[in-house]
Amino acid sequence: MTSSSANNRQRWSRQRVVAAIEHRYRTGLSVNAQAVQSDDSRLFSAGRRHFGSWAAALAAAQVPAPSRRGQARYPRGHWSKERVIRAIRNHAHQGEALHAHAMHQRNNRLIAAATYHFGSWSTALRAAGLDPNSVRATKRRSPSSIVEEIRQLAAKGHDLSAAAARRHMRALHGAAERYFGSWHAAVEQSLD
Repeated sequence: MTSSSANNRQRWSRQRVVAAIEHRYRTGLSVNAQAVQSDDSRLFSAGRRHFGSWAAALAAAQVPAPSRRGQARYPRGHWSKERVIRAIRNHAHQGEALHAHAMHQRNNRLIAAATYHFGSWSTALRAAGLDPNSVRATKRRSPSSIVEEIRQLAAKGHDLSAAAARRHMRALHGAAERYFGSWHAAVEQSLD
């Protein structure tokens, strides 16, 4: 192993594992084993290596283990508007996808708290200083943007059959059907 790759590897001590778990918990990130393994596998591995199990690592950090029975992971009143905003900014700072579907999978309790305190995920994003439209998983399409996308696909030689569009470009196909009545009509208008 080269010295530069050794320097790039994070060295985990028991104290660093505890500090990282405490940080996740304080900022509203999930401490569920599956979530941590998914978005920070090195922390998860280090926790198991140093403490024998993820549950033991949580206990060492004095962080309550999430219940398998759906009981509250955080004490009542844990989420405040400020904590929600801090957690959203933390996810953004780490470069994570912030659209609602991704957040439901990563940190469903944050979505629930954001909706409770702000009325909607979009409003919570705005409160955290983020533009909800810029984090959407799917872009909003207009008839002119659909025509332009189809023209670009045609120029690149993509298969523009309805079956291929349904299979490989579902969002575009659905938008074309909404605005033009059918995929075929959208393609015809785009290539005229």
